[in-house]
This record gives sequence, structure tokens and C-alpha cells, in this order.
Amino acid sequence: MWIKSIAFTEFKGRKKEWVLEPSEYGQINLIVGVNAAGKSRSLAIINSLALMFLNQRKIIHSNFQMVFSDDKKILKYEYDSKEKIINEKLTIDAIVKFKRNKLGEGYIKAIEHGGSIKFKIKDDESVINGKRDSIQHPFLENLIDWGMGLRFFQFGTDLSRQNLLIKSAQLDEALEKKNSMVTIETCYLGLKNPAYKELIIQDMKAIGYDIEDIGIGFPENVQFETNVPIEKAAVQAIYVKESDLKDKTTQFEMSSGMYRSLSIIIALNYYILTKLPSCILIDDIGEGLDYNRAKSLINLVIKRIKDTSVQLIMTTNDRFVMNSVPLEYWMIINRVGNKCYVINYKNSKKVFDEFEYLGLNNFDFFSSKLFLGDNKNE
Repeated sequence: MWIKSIAFTEFKGRKKEWVLEPSEYGQINLIVGVNAAGKSRSLAIINSLALMFLNQRKIIHSNFQMVFSDDKKILKYEYDSKEKIINEKLTIDAIVKFKRNKLGEGYIKAIEHGGSIKFKIKDDESVINGKRDSIQHPFLENLIDWGMGLRFFQFGTDLSRQNLLIKSAQLDEALEKKNSMVTIETCYLGLKNPAYKELIIQDMKAIGYDIEDIGIGFPENVQFETNVPIEKAAVQAIYVKESDLKDKTTQFEMSSGMYRSLSIIIALNYYILTKLPSCILIDDIGEGLDYNRAKSLINLVIKRIKDTSVQLIMTTNDRFVMNSVPLEYWMIINRVGNKCYVINYKNSKKVFDEFEYLGLNNFDFFSSKLFLGDNKNE
């Protein structure tokens, strides 16, 4: 299930009001824009919505509409809240599956009932969580599964580099129930498939990191500040064996660029092999990488994602990254006051097609504001 479109308003009617006008998404998306245009904020919103579906975050002072699509149906989720939830509604293929009001009262389709039943939940509780029942209301699982399959990579952070894996008898069971696994947890599960290791090695080589092995093991060169004896077999970190080095390189010894690239490749191959429907968000892709590796990573990710169940949404304001990604995947975010709107091939086909005849590079399309068409003065 992929995001088809999002419209979002925060602090509606207040001085702090911020609006993301309806924006359409495809399977592969690159959000570009100047600083403070709303690129990172757009990804943060998507991540927050996933956390809300998983009952890990409450979203207040917001109004949004999300449309999801798969090969069989269209889901539209609507939500409006201030201090409490005012309205909430889910429609699937034009059929209302549930609707509630500010008192927490509403109705929801129930399988065994064969129709709709009334309910009352807390006025600050989402129906997705308050009425979750995979037997009676299986359609709620669509949104929860989407939230479980979302991964958010912020290239300006350490991407969970300091996290270790603590092995236990219950580890596998615990990870199966966990959403948003950190990199080492994903790697641990992925390595259970014999094909996974070779895919990681091939992809790392494709972007210029010549490794011949990847695994997890005790990080011998790490000092632990504890008086408790450490069981080496239980404490694990990611390592790679580079072809031109004699010893292994742990996640703590890798360059930032290498670890960032490895984190993306670990998650990407895990989702592809497991065929899990998922959404990967990458904020400021290319940050910390040289031009060639940034270009290679982006081309690799786009190539590997095609014809899979994975949706990719990236952001950048780097000219080299922009020149590496075809315009058909661009979403140019333009902010006018407190309102942000997106220009892409779907809503501005003529402008995009006319630019193709100019023979300029992609960055020129952005820097010259040609994407605005007849509204270049905005």
C-alpha cells in the first residue's frame, strides 16, 4: 500500500498555521526545494502519522487527509483535531468504514454483524487504536501495517549507529512484534536468509565500497563502562570485511558515509526479500557522501525499488543529487507564506515536457524557477 496523496494543516486558524496543500506521490519521489520550504517537515509529518496509527503518538491541532492505494482499492483517511479529536473517517472505495465525532461517538463496519455498529470511545483516542479488532474490523490493519512498514532515515543523524544488539532467547519473537527496527536489528533478521548477505555485498560494491563479508559479532575494540561482566556472545555489532584490509571494520569504525549507505542497503534488501509492503523516507539523501557515491547510491536505490512493494520518498537541496534523479520523480515544494504546494509531472506535465527540449540539467529547472511556468514571480 502506497501513499497516493496527502493534505495537511497544522494549527488551523492560528498564527502558527502551516499548510501543506494536496500533494500526489508515486512509488519513487524526490522532494526538492530551498531551505525552509518544508522538505524535512513533510517527511516528519508522514513519520508522525505512521506513529499515530501505531498508537505511539497523539497528533493534536492538525487536520489532514491521506489517500492510500494498492492494486485493488483506494483508502481515504480523514482526521481533524484540536485539544481533542473532532472528526475521523475512513473510506475504502467510496464505502465509509467508520466515522466518529468530537464526543468519540460513531459507527463502524463489522464483519460478523454484516453492517455497521455504534460505538463510543475516548474523545482523544483514534478509532484505529480504540476499535482495533482484526476479526471484526480487518480494514484497520491496513493502516497499522503501513505504519509498521515505515522507516525514516535522517542522513544528518547517526542513524542508530550507537545501538548494539543484545541477543536473548526471546529476541526473534520481540523483533517480529516491533516496528521501526534500528539498522542492526534489521541486519540480524535479514542474515537469516542466505541470499541476504550476498545482496548487501553486491550493492555495497556497486556504490564503491569493496567489501567481501558482512555480519554481526562482538565489537572487540569497544570499551564498555560497566562493572558487570559482559557475555561476548550476547553483545553484537555490525561489521564488514573490506577487501583491502586484514581485519573487520565495525559499525563504530566506519566512515559516516559508509555507515549511512550500509543502513539504507540493509533496510532496502530486507524489505525486498521479505516482500513486506513498506515506505522508506530518506531526509537529505547524499549528505556526507562524495558526488560519485551519492549518485551511485541513489541510482541503486531507484533501480532496486522498481517493481517491488516499497515506496521511496527522499528529500534534497543538493544540485548533484538533483541532477542524478530523473525529473519524473521530482516533487518541487514551493512555500508562499505559510502555505506549501508541490509541483510535479502529474500536475504540471506541460512545464516539465517543455523543459526537456532546452537541453539543460535538472538543477537549472529548479534554480531558474522554470518549474513555475507562467508564475515565475512567485
